[in-house]
Amino acid sequence: MQPKNLSRLLRALARQGLDVQYLDGTYLVRWKHQADSPIAEVLLPESFPVEAKALKQLANLAVVKHPRGGHVCRVCATPDFHPGDSGVANTLRVSQRQRVNC
Repeated sequence: MQPKNLSRLLRALARQGLDVQYLDGTYLVRWKHQADSPIAEVLLPESFPVEAKALKQLANLAVVKHPRGGHVCRVCATPDFHPGDSGVANTLRVSQRQRVNC
């Protein structure tokens, strides 16, 4: 069962424009105003804590676009993902031509 403060956190993130769902042990994250962006996924047991900043950074990673038209196709994070100084750590981003581990 998810802790009570998680429900509060998810409501607060929703007010900031972040759509976060928790289904079958996986967090699904994306910005509401970027409905065409890929959904970032985090496989995380419900007993593990999540950080708002990390979820926001993950959603930001999913909307990255290249000036020449490239875009992110998929974003996944490992259970030990956490916010970083320049972006979320322990993630995998797949774009049209490359795979980038962060």
